[in-house]
Amino acid sequence: MKSRLNDQFPPLTPTVKNPSPIKVGDTAKFTCNAENENVTKPVTYTWAKNGTTVSQSGTKEPGALLFSPVKKADAGKYVCVAKNDAGSKASTVQDFVVYYSPRIDPEAKMKYDVEGEIGKEASFELFIIAKPTPATTGYIWSKADIKLSNSSSKYEITSGSTSSKLSIKNVTSSDYDNYTCSVQTSGFQAMVFKFNLLKPAGIGDVWLMERRPKP
Repeated sequence: MKSRLNDQFPPLTPTVKNPSPIKVGDTAKFTCNAENENVTKPVTYTWAKNGTTVSQSGTKEPGALLFSPVKKADAGKYVCVAKNDAGSKASTVQDFVVYYSPRIDPEAKMKYDVEGEIGKEASFELFIIAKPTPATTGYIWSKADIKLSNSSSKYEITSGSTSSKLSIKNVTSSDYDNYTCSVQTSGFQAMVFKFNLLKPAGIGDVWLMERRPKP
């Protein structure tokens, strides 16, 4: 339908391609288009984030908004506005979802190094804190590159959406070693966290052998 301004055609309602969700450090690009063969040229595009106009630096592609690299602060609600001499149209609000990298809980709910007393239970626990919380596809616990599982009466592994716990039952001297937990979350490569089971401070091997439960 023609406008009443010099029989020109205003932009269409912009269609937007939204690259989210995406993680911090990657490259992402919004694209916005409000043109067809009838729309009067030229059409200019502007972007606003949370109601404030943002720069379209880094690309000369009309209607494109480039993030290189993506930052935590880039998350928000975006709108593309297309304008020509006959009028302007705004896109629907676009939620740009940015994932932060998973990491150990900063409050140190669990330590990397844990002391384990022979004959007792010791455990490691991994917490993922990401915003928004990514979908976890699995946790793999290993000792010296050997995968551990609940099929052994030696170990108990319990996992949830944002945490996983490895319990070592009835610690023996052979359990003092390095352990790892590999976690895969949607949009990330697997990340490996390292833990160590240590002898109690000031305790020697002889004392540990003496404390081992009798059969």
